[in-house]
Amino acid sequence: HVDDPLGGPPAARPALELAARVAPGDSGAPVLDRRGRLAGVLFARSDRRPATAYAVAAAAVRPVLR
Repeated sequence: HVDDPLGGPPAARPALELAARVAPGDSGAPVLDRRGRLAGVLFARSDRRPATAYAVAAAAVRPVLR
């Protein structure tokens, strides 16, 4: 579940949950694995947990990138 940035109930959608601090405007940034390969694309941060961010998995965005 992803926190709604407008304070509504959490949204149910598949996402990678990351232990990361991100700033407003970081949406769309690549999330890389330890080998430097694309693991996902950042799309949100938690307002309730400042060191938590969310990304769409690379498998979900790869078709759009081709």
